[in-house]
Amino acid sequence: MSKGRRLISNVKYNSIGFIIQLLAGIFLSPVIVSSIGIENFGIFVVVSALSANISFLDLGVGDTFGRFISAAAVNNDVVAIRELVNAGFFFYATLSLAVIVILYPLAGSVLNFFNISPALRSDALFVYYLGLLSFSIGYVFNVFVGVPYGLQRMDMINIVSIARTAGAFLLSVAVLKLGFGLRGLLVVNLIVAAAVAVANLLVAKSFVPDLRISPRFFRLSVLKQMMGVGVQLQAVRITRAIYDSLNNLIVARFLSVNTAAYYNIGNRLALYAQSLPKLMDSATIPLAAGFAAKGEEEKNYMLYAKITGYTGMLVFPMIAGLWLAADLLVTAWMGPGFEPSALALRVLAPGILFYATCSPAASVMLSNRHISKVTALSVVGAVVTLSSSVVLTKFFGLTGACLAISISLWLISLAYHVLFGTLYRRCFPRYFLEYWARPLLATIVVTTVVKLSLPGLLSAVDGRLANILQSGKLAITFGVAYLALLWLFRCIQEEDLKIILAGKPGLLAFAYRMKLI
Repeated sequence: MSKGRRLISNVKYNSIGFIIQLLAGIFLSPVIVSSIGIENFGIFVVVSALSANISFLDLGVGDTFGRFISAAAVNNDVVAIRELVNAGFFFYATLSLAVIVILYPLAGSVLNFFNISPALRSDALFVYYLGLLSFSIGYVFNVFVGVPYGLQRMDMINIVSIARTAGAFLLSVAVLKLGFGLRGLLVVNLIVAAAVAVANLLVAKSFVPDLRISPRFFRLSVLKQMMGVGVQLQAVRITRAIYDSLNNLIVARFLSVNTAAYYNIGNRLALYAQSLPKLMDSATIPLAAGFAAKGEEEKNYMLYAKITGYTGMLVFPMIAGLWLAADLLVTAWMGPGFEPSALALRVLAPGILFYATCSPAASVMLSNRHISKVTALSVVGAVVTLSSSVVLTKFFGLTGACLAISISLWLISLAYHVLFGTLYRRCFPRYFLEYWARPLLATIVVTTVVKLSLPGLLSAVDGRLANILQSGKLAITFGVAYLALLWLFRCIQEEDLKIILAGKPGLLAFAYRMKLI
C-alpha cells in the first residue's frame, strides 16, 4: 500500500475507533453513575486516576516503541524488533511487579490520604487491589501494540480497540443491571485487560512470526536507548496527564471523593469535545516528519498554519457552545442534580479545547528536531499547572481547581504558538489575524445572537429525552448560523473546499496540494 493510501487508511480507522469509544463512553457513564452512586463513582475515578499516573513510572519507554520499531521495519530487521519488544516486556514486567509489591501494603494509607469514608472502605480496598492488578496486566502486554503501530497498521490496533470497547461496554452494562455494582465493574475491567493482552500478543505475532519472549533476547543497551528518547517524549505529555487524571486526585485530596466524581464528569465532557479537533494529529505527525526529512521548512510552516487554522474553526464554536449550554448538556447526559459538573464543564472547556490548537505546533516541532525546546516548555507548563492547581483547589474549591487548569492551558497554548513562530521566524499576531480573526468573529456574533434572542434553548427542561432534543436543536441552530458566517467571511479556501466536496478527507487537503501523497 502506498504512503498516501496508508495515511488515509490510518486516519479512517482512527476516526472509526474514536467514534465508537466516544459513543460507548457517552452511553456507559450515566449507567455507571446511576447504578453505583456518586460516592462509589468517586472511588472508581480515584483508582483509575492512580493507575493512569503510575504509568508515568516507565520514563516514556512506551512512547518510543512506534518510532524504534518503525525504523527497524524499514530495514526489515526482525532481530531489532524482537530485541525492542523483549526490552519493553521485561522492563514493564519488573516495573509492574515493583508497583504491586510496594503499593499493595500501602492500601490503607492511600485510602486515608483521599479521605475514603469507613462505610466505603471494603469496596474501596477491593477496587484498589483489583485495579492495580488490571493495570499491571495491561502495562506489561501493551508493549505488543508497538509492533502494529510501528508498522503503521492502525487498522489492527483499532480493531482490537473496538472489540475491547464493545466487550467492556456490554459486560459492564450486564453486571450493573444484575446488581454487582462497583465490584462487578472492576472484575469486568480485569477480564477485558486479560483478553486485550492476549489479543495484542496474537496481533504482534501475526506481523512478526519469529517474535519470541525470552531473557536471552533482552539487551540493556536497547532499553537505555529507548529511555533516552522516552524521557523527553514523556515530558511533552505531562501537562495532559495533569488535566486528564492527576487533577482528579488533587480534587479528591483537598475537597472530597464526591467532588472528584462531579469534577470528572465535567472534565470528561470537555475531553470528549477536545478529541474531535485532536483527530487531526494522526495526519499532522507523519506529514511533518516527511517534510522535515526533505528539509522543506516552508511546507512545515504551511502545514502548521493550515491545520491550526482549521482546528481553530472547530475549537472556537465548541468553546462557545459548551460555555453557553453547560447546564443543558450535563442534564441531558447525566440527569438532574449535577450542577457541580456543569460548573466544571463551563470553566474547563475553554482551556482544554484551546489547548488542542497547539497540537499541530508541537507535532511539527517534534518532527523537526526541536524536541528539547518542546520538552522545556512542557516541563515549565506542567510545573505551573500543577502548582496552581494545588493552591487554587485548596483555597477556592472546585472553581479554583477548574480555573487553574483552564488558565494554565491557555497560557501554555499561547506559549507553544509563540515558540513556533520564533523558530520559524513568523509573527503569531499576524497569523492570528490571517487565520483566526474571522472564525473568532463569527463565533462571537453567533454566541451573542443565541444568548440574547434564544435564551429558551439554553435552559434545561424536564426529562432527559427532552433535554437531549433541546441540545440537538441548539447544536443545529448554532452550527448552521456559524457555517453561514464562515461562508460569508470566506474562511474556507476554495481549493480545500473542492477537495472536500470531491470526497477527500478535509484534513488531508493540504497534503494533496503539497504533493506529499
